[in-house]
Amino acid sequence: MGKTLIYASAMSGQLVDGSGRPAAGVTITRTWQTSSKTGSDSTTTDDDGRFAFGSVEQRSLFGGLNPGTPLIDQQFTHDMTGTPKMFLRMSKRSFGPNSELDGRPINLVCRADTDPEPGPGPILSSTCRILD
Repeated sequence: MGKTLIYASAMSGQLVDGSGRPAAGVTITRTWQTSSKTGSDSTTTDDDGRFAFGSVEQRSLFGGLNPGTPLIDQQFTHDMTGTPKMFLRMSKRSFGPNSELDGRPINLVCRADTDPEPGPGPILSSTCRILD
């Protein structure tokens, strides 16, 4: 009778350089944190600059009794220049799937060569655009 809590939803994306060419072989790291938990995972872009992360889930016997609204901060960095550089920061305010984008699947194209700019809603800062 437990509940699955999703701390970070599955997502996919593509990392491109300043000319729009795929950034292949780049390590992407996702870090997430709440007031009481933290975690991170990494992946490497393929030849087309594409990357994907699975969801971060935890089963909770008392998840339905969890008071209040969670605030889960997620940051994504790449190591294209040899130094980790943030390209996406977004928040999640529920344990539901894809709640970062109000239920929409997360599929992005992100630029590796620019600094993040403030984004709309739960996307706090980003070099990315959302794909439909």
